[in-house]
Amino acid sequence: MYKGIVHAFRYIYVEEGVRGFYRGVVPSVVQIMPYMGLMFGSFDAFKRGIEWLKVSGVSSVQKLRKSVCAITLHALTQTIALQERNHFPTTNSTVEDTLCGALAGIFSKTGVFPMDVVRKRLQVQGPHRKDCVIANVPRYSGPMFLCIHQIIKHEGFFALYKGLVPGIVKAAPASAVTFLVYGKTREVLERWREEREKKREGVVREERGGMVRKVGREELRG
Repeated sequence: MYKGIVHAFRYIYVEEGVRGFYRGVVPSVVQIMPYMGLMFGSFDAFKRGIEWLKVSGVSSVQKLRKSVCAITLHALTQTIALQERNHFPTTNSTVEDTLCGALAGIFSKTGVFPMDVVRKRLQVQGPHRKDCVIANVPRYSGPMFLCIHQIIKHEGFFALYKGLVPGIVKAAPASAVTFLVYGKTREVLERWREEREKKREGVVREERGGMVRKVGREELRG
């Protein structure tokens, strides 16, 4: 139907006007706020869950160590004890961020998917809705909530979750990559800030040392 982006812009403007560029904008805006809230909130919850599992695992092994005196088990508990004291990282932060990001993407996408269905159905409305790949696209007239009512009335409640699996397949890796990049970027910035602070402290120490040496020389001359 469209030969390219420029042609699509011109065609929509001529046929539908400026309003045609904003079809489905209300469910899009309504969807994005809880979507981002669920994504970041669930990511933090999953990260805390992993930390809880670490602590629970350490406690279980320590209890087992008291009841079973074995060299191998003793070595294992010592390793976990070192991890608990942060002598070296407990798990790979890359794996944690990727896993928790994927789970957060699945959770948030499932939570707001009904609004995503409504948004897509409103976006395909217009004078040429029957020219799409699916010719029998229903016509929805009225606001967003009327569209939801019509979908539930004619297709049932679970129609709001049509296409959930492809949506999750798309959202999970996208969210995983997002949080992975976020975590790595944060680590780089924190490391850069620490290096700057160390350099600044070193410069301050050198300046103070120079001043002390200068005062000492002046006192000796006096």
